[in-house]
This record gives sequence, structure tokens and C-alpha cells, in this order.
Amino acid sequence: MATGAERKLRGLKNRKRSILASFACITEFADNFQAEYDALELSVRLDNLAALWTEFNSVQSELEVLEDVDEVMDAYLKDRTEFDRCYYRTKDLPSVSVDVSTWDIPNGIQLADPSFYKPSNIDVIIGAELFFDIFNPSERILLGNSLPWLINSKVGWIVSGNTHQKYTNIPFACNIATTSDLHRDMERFWSIEDDSMKAFSPQETASLCTTLAIINKPGHIESRFNRTLAKEYRDFMDEYLRLGHMQQIEEVQTTTPSSFFPPHHPVIREDHTTTKVRVVFDASCKSATGLSLNDILEVGPVIQDDLRSIVMRSRLHSFLLIADITKMFRQINLHHKDTPYQRIFWRSSSSEPVRMYELKTVTYGTASAPYLATRVLKQLAKDEEQNYPLASRATLVDFYMDDFVSGTSTIYEAIELQNQMDSMFKSAGMQLRKWACNSSEILKYIPENNRALESSVDLDKDKSIKTLGLHWEPMTDRLKYMIQLEPDDVTQPITKRTTLSCIARIFDPLGLVGPVVVTAKIFMQILWSLREENGKVYDWDCELPADIKNQWNTFYMQLDRLNEFRIERQVLLPDATSIEMHIFSDASEHAYGACVYLRTANSLGEIKVALLTSRSKVSPLKQLSIPRLELCAALIAAELHQKVLDSLRLEIVT
Repeated sequence: MATGAERKLRGLKNRKRSILASFACITEFADNFQAEYDALELSVRLDNLAALWTEFNSVQSELEVLEDVDEVMDAYLKDRTEFDRCYYRTKDLPSVSVDVSTWDIPNGIQLADPSFYKPSNIDVIIGAELFFDIFNPSERILLGNSLPWLINSKVGWIVSGNTHQKYTNIPFACNIATTSDLHRDMERFWSIEDDSMKAFSPQETASLCTTLAIINKPGHIESRFNRTLAKEYRDFMDEYLRLGHMQQIEEVQTTTPSSFFPPHHPVIREDHTTTKVRVVFDASCKSATGLSLNDILEVGPVIQDDLRSIVMRSRLHSFLLIADITKMFRQINLHHKDTPYQRIFWRSSSSEPVRMYELKTVTYGTASAPYLATRVLKQLAKDEEQNYPLASRATLVDFYMDDFVSGTSTIYEAIELQNQMDSMFKSAGMQLRKWACNSSEILKYIPENNRALESSVDLDKDKSIKTLGLHWEPMTDRLKYMIQLEPDDVTQPITKRTTLSCIARIFDPLGLVGPVVVTAKIFMQILWSLREENGKVYDWDCELPADIKNQWNTFYMQLDRLNEFRIERQVLLPDATSIEMHIFSDASEHAYGACVYLRTANSLGEIKVALLTSRSKVSPLKQLSIPRLELCAALIAAELHQKVLDSLRLEIVT
């Protein structure tokens, strides 16, 4: 008859098989990784690992009630070791070999690792909940002055402590388990694709006011800047104070039951034509409660059209107008009851005392800021629909955050649209700036200090404006792509991390350089499936094999040729009498995709055909037949067809 402990262990082994089956599903998912399909699902898969950890802890708790502790520990460590070997990677320890020739280790001591002085892989990671069950701190032996200790444990004697030996060129590593940054980078590359807020109310200053939607209220800012950066930082904060966007708080006002003090730091953008330095307030910084302001804020839904739709529509207009809102977030006042959650410390110089301030407007860096700002724009458009019909309609559909991208078919309509937009936003205490247009006739009606480019003729025909990740040359009315390769990219080791960083710079919302992007996707898929000789997945910071590096260098050395690429912005003929949409799809063993062309004709018999957009995906690692892949391509074509119809809102023959 089996004992109770044996039956318990048998049951736990069955649970182990179930958990390992879940591991196998995740492994199969990685083996068949389809980056564009699966990048958004990756975090969900990784979240499952956390649940499996919880399952292991549950197993441990049940095992601890058994009488045979040694048997329990062996079973638990065996399971935990298998988990750690499969899913966790650490640097070898020790970092370098240790000279133990002069150490006097007592006879009869059974070491858990007789080769502890040689660099080797970590076999098992022990959590705090198990640590003190394994080690007996009372049984320890000091090996000598400036030498480590011998500590007894259930798996043998452990050598622990500092050797005080001097080494040079020792690599140091700080390990952290996280998926957010990688997931965010991949999501940005792969994706180019209700109303719970209280209505704002106009104030006497004509600015707008909103509130924070808080889920749960939770119970030295100087850095070593160079002289130029310190001045620009100070100027930014002084402007904040001068414009009334923050105010000093007196001591009697600081006794608020709930408040938050976000730290702040500079973000430098050398490519900006206006402000080079922006101060960002870190609302994700944890407070003493363990929560940050962003943790307790409702983010809010996305209520603007996506990037692909806005850029596609911009290619329809004969006359394109672009602008952005000056300090959009800071033009929207925050309700006074919520300003204690936006308190900061600041002083203009080290000779002054540190003072406390409250930020009075929607603040860049808070999780809800994008929704609050875009929701205010929607409300403004609805409230002013009767007074500014053209501006109201354009504001509802042609804004991407604070960037306005719209246009008309005639010069008169463009001038009227610009006037209405300017007037409507001034009525709300906002200003549209950096106006640009492909018509000099329209620009005459816009003050020079409010234009994105100078009105004088510049022989540098390559001057451009960066708009929504694309670059547009108003003088030639063409779109172009600019890939900025860093000098360090050539000298630093080629790893998965460095290649991903470079690929992420290729931002192609319309798919106009699809062949380049799909090549990058295929290469990324190769990296994802790459294995070392021992079968382990390649580490993100390990140098790639020679053949893979050669493939990458061939691709990388041609990337800057994208800077020479130009494509006509407008895809329609003026006064077109018919518009046809033609969609093509195809597949290969490596990738599949579809593209959309618009064919227009006018009464003069002129015909124009232009590429509007395209999409591509890599074929899965698990080989599929070409007919099946062609069906996948046909699905993309159908999705593109619907996307174009929804975005362009035109009568199109398909």
C-alpha cells in the first residue's frame, strides 16, 4: 500500500506534468513565431509564466506538510531546477576563475559544488521563500582573513563571500526580468495599424479645463548639466511659471491628504525646429506607497483615427495643410482638486532654496494626458460646429495627437480652412503653429513667424518637415524616408539587441518601402529562431554568428539608400471623374502580402495610377504550402480593401 506521502508526491508529479505541458505550448509558440501576428500576444504568453511560478509555490506549500523533509526538498528542487534551466538565463559565476591554492578547506567537508572556483552556469535560482529552509546559518566556518565562509545546507557546504582578490577587465552584469521595453519596441515596428470623461468647461481665460479620472487615490532635482543644457532647462521651467502653467505652493497649502511629487528630467530633440529641450515629468515613478500616479490613473480609450488612415487621406488632397498645436497639453487647465497630484520641487539656481510648485495643466508624462487632450479637441469641434463648420469637421478626423494633417481640392477652400482653424483654436486659448503647405499662394495668408519654413527661396532643396514619422517636402510635394544611422552602429558588436534597435528606426506606416521592411522582418524571424550549439536561445547581447552578421551587413550597408527615395504625395488626378481601387496579393515561402493601387481618370482622358499602401507578413517557421500562404495574402488584401474604404470615405470602384 502506498503511504500518504507517496500518494501526495505522485499527485504532485502529475501536476508537474501538467505544468511542463504548459511550458511545451510556450516552446511551440516560440518555434512557430510569426512576429507580426504574435508580437502583441507575447506579453500574454510571458504572463502565463508568472502563473506557473505561483503553481510551483503551491506545490511547495503542499510538500512542506509531508514528514520526509529531505524527500520533499529533492522533489521540489528537481522541479524548480528544470523550470529554471528552461526559462531563465544568468551570467556564469564566478565571473573569472578564483585561485584557491592557499585556502585551507577542512577535511570531511562535502561541497555542494566542488568546482565552485571555476566559472560555470547557474543550475538553480532559489527564492527567498525557500532560502532559509535550505541553509543553516549557525553551521558556518570562516576560511581565513579576507576569505569567504563555508555555510552548511541541505545540498552540501556552500562557499560564500568576498575573496578580496584583484582582477582586471571583469564584466559586471545586473539582471532584471522584464518584457515591457522589448514588447513596446516590437509593437511599434509590427503595428502600423465610450466616453467616460466629464465634459470640460471654458474658463474666463478662454483656456479649457478637465479632470483626472483616478481609480484609487494613494494614501533633488538638480543634475550635472552642462552650461547650455542647464540654461535651456531653466528657461523651460521659467516659461512654465511665467505662463501660469505652474504656481508656487505656500506652506499652509501643503497639508493635502493626498498628493504626488513626480521627478522631472530633460528630453533633448536636436531635430526639432522649435524647442530643443523639453522637461518631462515622470508620473510612473513609485511613491512611498509603492504606487505611482500613472498606476492610479485611467488611461482612457483612443478616440482619434489611426496613423495609417490619416496619412492615406493626406494623399488625396490637391493642397495639403499641416500644423501643430502650441503646447497642447499645457493649454488645458486641470481642475484645482487634482493639482495636488502634480506637485514638484524646483529652484532656478543652487543659491536659492528649494520650493514647492503645483502644475496647473494637463501634464506630459501622465498616462491620461493623451486621452484628456484629444477628448478636449473632440469637444471643441462639437461645440464650435455652427461657427466653424470646416474647422470642426477637419478637427474631428484629421488630428493625430497635436498634429493637424488635412487639405482641400481648391486654393479658396484651403485658405478658408486655415482661417477657420486659426480662429476656432484661438477661441479656446490655443494656437496653431508651424503651418506648411505645398502652395505659395496659400502661404501668403499665413504670417511668416507662424510658418514651418521660411518664405524666402532656399537653394537647399532637401529641407523638409518631419510629419508623423514621414518627411514631406512642401516645395516638391513629395514624401521621403530618412534613416538616421548612428556612427556607433558600425563599430559596436552585432547582436540581436543592436539589430532590433536599427530595424525599429524603419517607420513605414503606408508600406511604401515594403520590400525593405519585409526583408527586415524576415531577418528578425531568423534571429528569433537562432540557437546556440547547446540548443539554448541566443542571448540578446551575444555576438551573432559570422554568416548571420554577413547577411546583416549586406542589408545594413544599403539602408541609407532609402534617403534617396522620393514618391509623389498626391495619388489622385485633379477633378477626377472615376476612382478605381486595384488590389494585388502574392505569397512566397518567406513572406506574403498585398498592395493597393488607385487608378483615376478625368474628363480630359488623363489617367493616373499610384501606389497607395501595402502590408506584408513573414511566413511562419512551420512550413505551409504556397496555396495556403496565398490564402493568407488574400486575407490581407481583403483587410486592406476595407481599411482603405473606411479611411478615404470616397466612392471608389473596386
